[in-house]
Amino acid sequence: MKPFADAHPSVVPSAITANGVEGYGVGGAAYGRLGRLSSIAFGDLTVHDIITDFSTQQRGAFADSSIAANIGGAVLRRFTVTLDYTNLRLTLRPNGAFAQADTGDRSGLFLIGRSGTIAVLDVRAGTPAADAGITKDDTIVAIDGRAYDTDALPDVRMLLSGPPGNALSIELADKTGALRTVRLVLRAYV
Repeated sequence: MKPFADAHPSVVPSAITANGVEGYGVGGAAYGRLGRLSSIAFGDLTVHDIITDFSTQQRGAFADSSIAANIGGAVLRRFTVTLDYTNLRLTLRPNGAFAQADTGDRSGLFLIGRSGTIAVLDVRAGTPAADAGITKDDTIVAIDGRAYDTDALPDVRMLLSGPPGNALSIELADKTGALRTVRLVLRAYV
């Protein structure tokens, strides 16, 4: 959360991305900068090399000064999580993903489903998507010749998290409906 990071600047990595959309909910887009933490610990369990969102929100949940951080799915996927509601207890047991490297998106795009299409809500500066000339409010029509709609959003996100060096031919429609094709080469930018 922004107040915690502001009060504890030593937790913020020296290499950090430009500000960009990191989430979207009822209140609209949430903005933050991405960096890698060397580790976080839960008791005697330590998770290494974590991609972390450092919120830049000035208000709302991610600007709450009473909360230090929010542990998301990228960390929790490394554990078998048991919620014991009766005893108000959360148990984390390392699973097969515990030691896997945190990779994340390799495009710099934040995508949403909009009216049956996959729309670009944000393009983070300094990323492969920005280098390829993709802009906010573009719509993804096809990737490598395959058409995609809102139902395929998880599949598109998986493609954009592919191995560094993968080149994707992306057909886009701009706000006016004009079509163009760009070449997007995936790379780690965090």
